[in-house]
Amino acid sequence: MVRKEKTSAVIRFTAELEKMSGRFAWTYVEFPFDVQELFGKKGSVRIKGTINGVSMDRALMPTKSGYHIIVLGSELPSTRTASRRQRPRPLNVASMMWCTLRPRTSDTCRVMPAAVANDATACSAS
Repeated sequence: MVRKEKTSAVIRFTAELEKMSGRFAWTYVEFPFDVQELFGKKGSVRIKGTINGVSMDRALMPTKSGYHIIVLGSELPSTRTASRRQRPRPLNVASMMWCTLRPRTSDTCRVMPAAVANDATACSAS
């Protein structure tokens, strides 16, 4: 079961946690929207958001089958525990994940400082 909701820049959906078979056996969530339609590109797209309330900075990764996935790491907490001393249990495949995503914007400054621009102009003139 997948519930989808898209508002201006925020994308919300629920999807089942899945696990690949094979050598790497990544745990992932399938992205239920058309990436090219939303972001204007077919390849990998950097995103920020939350999955089950945990902040993440990841990429939507394309698959050979034509859809995109979000590979999940160990930052996701496990299911709730009864006691603080208890070790958290891992999430199970088929657990429902609540996802809120938005495209990641660059954290770097794109404006060249005037002093650097002047030095670059001076170097190219000589």
